[in-house]
Amino acid sequence: MREPWEWTQNDLQRLVDDQVMENLTLEYKSCPSLARTEPAKKELSKDISAFANAAGGTIVYGIKEGDKPKQHLPVALDEGYNAKEISREWLESVINSTIHPRIDGIRINPVLLSTGTEIYVVYIPQSMRAPHMASDNRYYKRFNFQSLPMEDYEVRDVMNRATSPTLRARLFLSDRELCPGNDVPLVYSTVNAPHSEPLEFQVKVSNLSPSPAEYVLYQVALDPRWGVVSVPTQIAQSSCTLTVGPESYEAKCLIRKQSIPGDFPLWQDIELNVMFDIKLTVPKEEPRLYFISMRMDSPRMQSRIQVMRLLKTGDRLVVTED
Repeated sequence: MREPWEWTQNDLQRLVDDQVMENLTLEYKSCPSLARTEPAKKELSKDISAFANAAGGTIVYGIKEGDKPKQHLPVALDEGYNAKEISREWLESVINSTIHPRIDGIRINPVLLSTGTEIYVVYIPQSMRAPHMASDNRYYKRFNFQSLPMEDYEVRDVMNRATSPTLRARLFLSDRELCPGNDVPLVYSTVNAPHSEPLEFQVKVSNLSPSPAEYVLYQVALDPRWGVVSVPTQIAQSSCTLTVGPESYEAKCLIRKQSIPGDFPLWQDIELNVMFDIKLTVPKEEPRLYFISMRMDSPRMQSRIQVMRLLKTGDRLVVTED
């Protein structure tokens, strides 16, 4: 899927059709959430500052959510906004005037609908100038689909963000990035083949912070039902426990350490392919939900954990959530 600032009506409809759930970096808001009232402006400043203070992300103003038990799932595109009443310029002005300090790099994408109205896609990067204060003089974070006030120690941790590395990993299977909405095709050599043909697994890591990462420990936990066909010698293998929500699973663990000398330090905006030449196979049984977890540790940085859920349906793996 394209970047949020490039989305069109078709991309938004795909979020609805594929039932892409809200997560740490994605939130849906129905049209009444944007209004020229003080409570609405206050809520907007809380939500956007919370994304900037956390991992960044995207808010879509104009998608309806389901009621329980389908809460946090998109139901339909909303009617949209009349640009003469709620404009991109007005939205930008509210963001800049209610959040302090100002957040750099925000992108507002007004998506034109076939009805002539607009839905606003707001992309908020993780901020290196955090923490950012909302209009009620509080600092907020993202937690369980909500914007919640930050504790004092959390504010202090975020203040140190510019002096510590901030690593982001992108995981790939057969050159397809594992992110919500994407899928990976599976090929079976024969009708009765128990496993798919090998898929190439890769991990690419970049540093979002101006502070370089000198040492990094990478750990990838793979669903044990997957077959590990080949792993290069510089990557160690062991067993580990993968925790997803309240559940724990025994998993296969791939471990790699990187430090000076070599490719490191990892400077800002430089992306490295840190795990490659790894081949995996997927059992033919279906439907099955599989997991991949990625953990990164570096001095001065809080451990970064990313969890992928992949649903096998037919001859495809669909990334349902991260």
